[in-house]
Parts: sequence; structure tokens; C-alpha cells
Amino acid sequence: MKTALIYLAAGNSRRFGRNKLLYEIEGRPMYRHLLDRLVRIAGTFPDCEVLVVTRYEEIRESVEALRTNGEPVRFVWSPESAKGVSYSIRTGLLEAIRLGAREAAFFVADQPWLTEASMRGFLQLMQSAGETQEPGQEDAATEWLGCVRYRDREGNPVWFGKAYFPELLELKKEEGGKKVFRRHRDKARYYEIQDRKELEDIDHLQGGSRMKEYLTGIQHIGIPTKDMDATVAFYQKLGFEIAFETINEANGARVVFLKLNNLVIETYEEKEIKMEYGSIDHLAIDVTDIEKTYEEVCALGLNNQPDEIHFLPFWENGVRYFKIDGPNRECIEFSQML
Repeated sequence: MKTALIYLAAGNSRRFGRNKLLYEIEGRPMYRHLLDRLVRIAGTFPDCEVLVVTRYEEIRESVEALRTNGEPVRFVWSPESAKGVSYSIRTGLLEAIRLGAREAAFFVADQPWLTEASMRGFLQLMQSAGETQEPGQEDAATEWLGCVRYRDREGNPVWFGKAYFPELLELKKEEGGKKVFRRHRDKARYYEIQDRKELEDIDHLQGGSRMKEYLTGIQHIGIPTKDMDATVAFYQKLGFEIAFETINEANGARVVFLKLNNLVIETYEEKEIKMEYGSIDHLAIDVTDIEKTYEEVCALGLNNQPDEIHFLPFWENGVRYFKIDGPNRECIEFSQML
């Protein structure tokens, strides 16, 4: 097998309230929608097989029936997936490696609206990376990675060449493949989805705002300064320590993060500030998924700047963020440390 199509169908469904993968949509269990399309596609691609990672007996039996009928699919039993998605990724990938896979594409079972045309187009795009290599450069294809996206929103499936397998195997608990993807985004290829609904995953049985699921607390408070040395010295006297210091390449200004227990201040140089009460510039809220947070904020009509998701190379892997205005003209930043 050259290409493993790893289908993750072992999640906990905590937010859904019950096993969402077995929840019926249009008369079929949720997991069967994407699985049936994927199996049809695998039958038309050379050296492809679907590996269904699950810990649910009903899904295992369904996959075994498909395999008995000659379909290019097999189940991978993963009881440890209850501990987090990294266990599903590791179990599926180890089986793919055992079968000789040189590349793996990860699909998720709670994304029933992803069309067969989009999946086929994505796989064709990624497989063409290896087919177009110059003689003697075939191994370069093992460094390809890519995903589907709608405008600036990246989604599943995600493709990893063999070069990234070791990093995927090192993921822990709830860490997903996107953590590895973001480290090497400069090498990525993208397949553009035409309808944003295709990237929707179903996390809730009932409607309502999901914001509480993505927001975890205050990440930092932003305070601009005309005198960085004096500001740092002041807060150090209060017991703060420098946690991170850098230069903002966009404007050449110094940026320092000061930390005292769980309170973090981001102070940064600006020439034009009022130097009066109300000088706190923004409140940054820590989020677990910047894309989903952005989507929810827009759906609630709160993106009043309007703003888009930005990236800064701060900390180890960078941060992605966007901002909105509160009702009192307070600036609220939503930030995900990568």
C-alpha cells in the first residue's frame, strides 16, 4: 500500500452528549456518509486503502462487512482513543507503516458534508506531487503535506508524506495532526473547497453558541509603552519576570511578555500613546481553536472591525489571533498559541 486513507472514527463525543458517530443523518449513521464516499474513491486510486480507526463495535462490524465484500478497507482497533485524538492518529499511522505506506491522508468521521468530488480532487492534487518529480527525486514527495481549505480556513482532510510520520507519532493526548502541519506550513499544498459547509464538523446535538468550548481564560493584557526599559523595571519590582522578548518585524518595535503566576502582560513600544488612565490597549483571551472561534464570532455578528486571522512568530511556534471591539470600545483579542 502506497497511500493510507486513515479514517478517524473513535472520538468521545463529549460535546454531543452521546456517540455522535452513530447518530443518524438523513437515515444513515453519521460515520457512514464520509466512509462510503472514501471507500468508493479508494477503489479507483492505485495502491490506496482505507484504515478505519475505531473503538466502537458497531463500526468495526460495518467495516468488516465492507471488507468481506471486497472493498479496500480494514478496521484498526483502538481502545486507547478514549484518552485523546493523538492515540487514534498513532494507532492508525502505525498500521499504515506496517503495511508499507509512504503517505497518509487523515479524514474525520464527523464531517458528513464533505463531497466525493472534493475528496477526489484533494487526493489527485496530493498524489500528483510524487508523479511530477524528476528522475532520482522521487523521495522528495515524502516531504509533501497539504489540506483542504475554504478561503483562509484550513480543514480536514490533511495529507502527510512519510517525512512527517515521526512527528505525528510523538503527539500527545488531545494534540492533533494540525500541530505538525503548522510547523511545516511553508511546504503545504491546498485544495480549495467551494462551499464552507463541507468543512463543518458536527459537535452538538442542539444549536447554540460554542464560544465557551473554545475560550479557556485570559492569555495576556496588552499595554503599549514609550519607554520599554522603565516599564520592564517597574513590573519587575512588583515581582514579574520576563517570559519572552522579541522584535516585531512589522515595525521594528520591542515586545516583552512579563509574567507573575498566571497573569501575563504584553508590553510593546509605540510612539503615539495617550499616557493617561485607560491606557490598557487590549485584553487577550486564550482559545483552543482560532478558526472555530473566528467562525463563531462571525456567526454571532461580533466581528465588528471587521478583522481576519493574523499570525505572529512569537513564542516557540507562533500565535494566530484576531480582534473585535467591545461595547465600551475595549479591544478584545482572541489568541491561539501554536
